[in-house]
Amino acid sequence: RLSLSEESRQGDVSVLYRHIVWQDDSQSGTDRLGLLGGAIVPTESDRDAAVQAGFVFTHFKNWNEIDIDALYRVGVDNRADSGLYDISWQYRLYPVERPDWGLTQEINTVLELNGRWIQGNNMTHQITAGLQWVHQRLVIEGGIVKDINNDKETRYILSTRFHF
Repeated sequence: RLSLSEESRQGDVSVLYRHIVWQDDSQSGTDRLGLLGGAIVPTESDRDAAVQAGFVFTHFKNWNEIDIDALYRVGVDNRADSGLYDISWQYRLYPVERPDWGLTQEINTVLELNGRWIQGNNMTHQITAGLQWVHQRLVIEGGIVKDINNDKETRYILSTRFHF
């Protein structure tokens, strides 16, 4: 999500659908390519919506996961177009061994290189470090985000994803 300049720093709701178009599974991992599509729904009446589309590639093997994704957002009315990219490495801390059958919760460390762009501004590149808790249908992530260029701000992020 793109952080706002206001003091509250609350963002809009982003809804994304992922459709897997290619998948190669093995006993120790998987590779997947998915297309993303969705919308940004404003949480305040003085902001406008956006339509978003992109892709995500995931490589998962043993305790490591690498994700590469890009998203382009077309602003509606007065909202500027924007885009973002993420290159993420996740390392599983728990469980040490996965069960032979079924799903289990996981705790991962996360290290990301991110980029954020809003029409009319320079791209901001960022480094993010944090933790991720994964359950069957829920992911909760928290971390510290440090700008590499531009304002060089430091932010804290807490996000939740629901998988349907």
